[in-house]
Amino acid sequence: MKYYGITADFVESERKLLSTKFGQDASDQDILWGLFNKSVLQNSNDFSTVKQIYYDMALFLNEIGKDPFNCLKNSAKFGLFSLKQSGIVKKVRILVATDSWLLQYYEWKNLYN
Repeated sequence: MKYYGITADFVESERKLLSTKFGQDASDQDILWGLFNKSVLQNSNDFSTVKQIYYDMALFLNEIGKDPFNCLKNSAKFGLFSLKQSGIVKKVRILVATDSWLLQYYEWKNLYN
């Protein structure tokens, strides 16, 4: 979290804030989630960093058994914003596929590899 500007004092401050808000000790998951969200706000002018924060949030959600889709979507969105912000990339092409197409691709790939 240091990479995102999160210090031990900041973590303790978030713990106290959330514990007061909830009326009980805040869980580590709640504290981490709050820190992720504050990191997004603190780094809002750096789209590349925000992209990575959302990706890390998705990994965290997946690890605790929750759906990471919205965080992955935001990570991809800020990845595109980052490309635009860089000024180097002028156009991008986005390829999409349905789940059934991906399943067929992986089945085919496993048959021939």
